[in-house]
Amino acid sequence: MKTTTYSDAAVFVVQTPFQLYLALAFKRYWSGNADLWLIDPALRQFSENADLRSSWGEVCYEQVNEKVTGRRRSVSLAFRRLLSLKSVRRRIEKYLKRRKPAYVFLFADNHEVLASFARIAKQRNGARVIMIEEGTAVLFSFKRTEAPFVKKIARYLLGVDNWKGYQIGWSPYIDDIIVSSAALAHKDYLGNRRVLEFPRGPFPPVASEFLEFGAIAVPEFHFDHRDILWLGQPWVEAGEIGIEKENELLRKLSQDDIVRRVIVKAHPFEDKIKYRAFPEIDVLSDKYDSVPAEVLCETSRPMCVVSVFSSTAVNYCVRAGVQSALIMIPEMPAEIRAVAKAIAANWPSIRLFEKADNLLLYLHALGEKRAADSVHVDAAGWKMLVSRIVSGSVESH
Repeated sequence: MKTTTYSDAAVFVVQTPFQLYLALAFKRYWSGNADLWLIDPALRQFSENADLRSSWGEVCYEQVNEKVTGRRRSVSLAFRRLLSLKSVRRRIEKYLKRRKPAYVFLFADNHEVLASFARIAKQRNGARVIMIEEGTAVLFSFKRTEAPFVKKIARYLLGVDNWKGYQIGWSPYIDDIIVSSAALAHKDYLGNRRVLEFPRGPFPPVASEFLEFGAIAVPEFHFDHRDILWLGQPWVEAGEIGIEKENELLRKLSQDDIVRRVIVKAHPFEDKIKYRAFPEIDVLSDKYDSVPAEVLCETSRPMCVVSVFSSTAVNYCVRAGVQSALIMIPEMPAEIRAVAKAIAANWPSIRLFEKADNLLLYLHALGEKRAADSVHVDAAGWKMLVSRIVSGSVESH
């Protein structure tokens, strides 16, 4: 039996620092009560911040993951994680019964807790469930990955919601999705859901709030003369490309004069030891692991962001009018290469480079400069987006 929901109450359920950043952005324009659920060890430091707790109606922290970097989880660890989901689901049910949010905002539905939240909120509360794009998953089919047969059986018997192990976009309980470009989103991700688009331009500037709530001591990230942000990614660790190809790329960077203008932010899932072979390359310390690249961009305003295939190219560069260079390593999966070409064709600020030498020439040609100190945020557009969520109106494309 469905319970009665409060008409303007919402809950944001986040599992990554960038999702928290987006939740802060949305909260600026949400007029009703808003609660916050944090469900990953990377967010523990935020859950303990008194200022963050006082700025939300209620803050809950749950942990079913162990913090694992650059390695696969052991079978026993994965099993314990699955067993812990049952108690977490009970706490979700109690929360939804007590707080009765009318709107549930998620940023993914593949994580078991998020999948459970969507199902329970829809079945028990009749809440409207909205999934907000937060990365490149929107560009792919959720069917591209599926758990092995034995694991699927175990997950099914344990009552895991996403027992097939699909990627983001599978849940039948999602009502609305918010994307950067409906035209580029994969048809499996869109499904039969109501589709809304983000306003043009940058996200609301919430980097200072994010840093404050995370108790991160450095208020701004102005890296002196380093105006090129190079984002590491765990392609080697995931087995998608060979270490030789990555080393060749890093070697060319380290031997070029442009390296003096580059600062590297390694991905939390990368093995950072690999950078020690290239002492000329300046790599940010571990204390920035919980700081999304978009926060670094908002505060340091790099002239260009370089990556193999980072969602920052869309989340920040396209929105702020900053150049983004994507490196097309030959071993990359064909599907990812095709999507990269599609987004580059759609957004002129994104450039693709098959060869490292051409990338380095391009960076030299851009010259030394910073992005604009401020970029206009479409406040009216954000208010309209929230209004459409509440009213149920649909954008035309």
